[in-house]
Amino acid sequence: MTIEEGEAQIDQLPMDLLAHIFVFITCFKDLAQTSSVCRKWREGVKQSMGRREKLSFAGWKMDDKSTSRLVCYAYGLKELDISKSRWGCQITDNGLFQLSTAKCIVNLTCISLWGMTGITDKGVVQLISRANSLQHLNIGGTFITDESLFAISTSCPNLKSVVLWGCRHVTENGLQVLVNVNRLSATNRRLVSSNSRFTFAHLRSSLRRISSLLQSVITGNSLVPVHKTTIKFKTPLLPFPRTQVLYRCCRSIMKTNTTLPIIVKETIDPTDKEKQIFDRLREVLVHFNLDTQLRVAGGWVRDKLLGKDCYDIDIALDNMLGKEFCEKVNEYLVSTGEQSQGIGVIQSNPDQSKHLETARMRLFDVWIDFVNLRSEDYTENSRIPTMQFGSPEQDAYRRDLTINSLFYNINTCSVEDFTKRGLNDLKSGKIVTPLPPKETFLDDPLRVLRAIRFSARFEFEMDEELKVAASDNDVKSAIGGKISRERIGHEIDLMVSGNQPDKAITYISELGLFWVVFTLPENCKPLISQEDDRICVEYMNLGMRQFLEVGCSFTNEQRRIYLYASLFLPLRKTVYIDNKKKTFPIVNFIFKNSLKLKVSDADDVVRLHNGVEKFLCLIPFVLSGEDMNKIDWEIDLIEVPVKLKSRILLGLVLREMKDLWRVALMLSSIVGEEVEKRKEVFMEVEREILKLGLEKVWEVKPLVNGKDIMKHLELEKGGPVVSEWQRKLLQWQLAYPSGSLEECVDWMKREMEKKRART
Repeated sequence: MTIEEGEAQIDQLPMDLLAHIFVFITCFKDLAQTSSVCRKWREGVKQSMGRREKLSFAGWKMDDKSTSRLVCYAYGLKELDISKSRWGCQITDNGLFQLSTAKCIVNLTCISLWGMTGITDKGVVQLISRANSLQHLNIGGTFITDESLFAISTSCPNLKSVVLWGCRHVTENGLQVLVNVNRLSATNRRLVSSNSRFTFAHLRSSLRRISSLLQSVITGNSLVPVHKTTIKFKTPLLPFPRTQVLYRCCRSIMKTNTTLPIIVKETIDPTDKEKQIFDRLREVLVHFNLDTQLRVAGGWVRDKLLGKDCYDIDIALDNMLGKEFCEKVNEYLVSTGEQSQGIGVIQSNPDQSKHLETARMRLFDVWIDFVNLRSEDYTENSRIPTMQFGSPEQDAYRRDLTINSLFYNINTCSVEDFTKRGLNDLKSGKIVTPLPPKETFLDDPLRVLRAIRFSARFEFEMDEELKVAASDNDVKSAIGGKISRERIGHEIDLMVSGNQPDKAITYISELGLFWVVFTLPENCKPLISQEDDRICVEYMNLGMRQFLEVGCSFTNEQRRIYLYASLFLPLRKTVYIDNKKKTFPIVNFIFKNSLKLKVSDADDVVRLHNGVEKFLCLIPFVLSGEDMNKIDWEIDLIEVPVKLKSRILLGLVLREMKDLWRVALMLSSIVGEEVEKRKEVFMEVEREILKLGLEKVWEVKPLVNGKDIMKHLELEKGGPVVSEWQRKLLQWQLAYPSGSLEECVDWMKREMEKKRART
């Protein structure tokens, strides 16, 4: 069949089927191209928008008009995400006004306006006034005030959670009204303005109120519920960390040994989606008369008992392989007239401690992993086990930790604890292995890092025997030789992206694993000692403290890169020589070889370290007007008044750092300043940059391009001369942001005449 015939057949499809096909197009660029094919396809795209229940503009460069137009088409919408990412959507109050007129607004249950710095109370109030079904709202990283909170409290009676991370202008009054009126089930309150007056008594009562409502404690990025039977504030920075007032209150609470009661659930209540999945699997068992026990294993059970959502469902089978059961599921789907699903198989790899074959398939738009229960037999001279079908008890004991050895039996709808201690360790907050820890770690050495990650994430205590085993030389050798660097890097990335990254990396250092994880090449200059890991960890702790103290609303990716950069700050001047005798920063080796993370991560961290050096030179000049002779990285400045030189130099740094300039500035403040001045220095320099109008300076386009330079200066060819003038013209634009093209060209010609006169 030719392409033309295929297109003709598509055009003959009924409109409802065409719209159904277009629902699967998630890229807005593709949707735009699709709607431009013909009038019928344009109508199909409109109807497909009306069938969508979720719509996310995060990461897409959208404006008020295009965003509101698409939302108006999506009249069946339930969840709307207009979060800002690096190149993301940025709407204003006008956009919110237009959105408020859409039919779907009254039915929306979830709205995210994260990072929308262009909106104000006026737009938020207008939108919220019609979102009466709203249950979850994220307005973190915006400049809203109490006015928006008052509107939320009166217009959203069904509100269950609200995220206010980074809202500096919200005060005690607004938060109190919000909590009292709505009785929220989750309030991620991370930042208040510096003039807020939270008293010690109010903070204590608020914490008790929230704990009674949520059975949880606010830490890190998100709400992490149900940690211990009682929680003692060992790290007072974590609950409400953003202002000095709240910090002192938390310290006072810590000294009085205030505890918060935390409850671990005894039973699991699956969500509606999970019930659909489990019902479908039970239908397969009945249809084929299978005597198979289906059990959800591991993290899903743990998180559900802790009251958290989890979308990672691993199902263990007692008498068949995962692939075989997936094929049975597909047979059942075909027999009921439904479409079969693709099956993915991840082969076992015992050499890399991947002992089981895993099958994957989608059910109700959720990826499910299927694997058989296992037991292990080891030969005398091999650490690679012989795999056999095992009982649930055998499978539970071969798992990494007791808190991860719990099962949820889908057949009986009950929680099973075959080690007889998983639930108790979960309630008491202990990290313990089901079998002797050294045996468990040698089976899969990655379990050492998992134990550290869970200990930091939940603030659980690691068993002493486990710590000894983790520090054992045999285990260290197994980590370096038996586990792929990709798996190690993934675990470290989960730690750094988690709620307690500094604590996790501190554990790695204390257990003597720092240089086992972050391996180094032999030819480092200057040499790195084994004790330098403590300095790296201390810098990460300083970075985390500064991040929490200042309360800068970094994106998750910016926070992640910031923490990596702070960890490796002491190594920023260390290089190594590769096999081709080329010199590279040691950070490159760590990211590319030790952790096997993205090349862009290494580039970003190196770029940040370079930015730190430049900011360190600039900060004294910006704050106190010190001599600019100390600035040696941009020697050839054009002749302008001293005040304008500050704008030029800061602009050049920001053009290099782009969206990471605040990250680089915060790193600089922890390197070059005393503890009590770090926050003040960061905020003063940030204020000066904003005052000079440099926040988006990297988006400024040159007034004169290379060809025009050659034309105006009558140059026959380009090369270094044109590059030099491009650099000078950029400096001129930074010095005179309101300068016109004519003024810029006139200045360039005058400078060229002066240069020719001197020669």
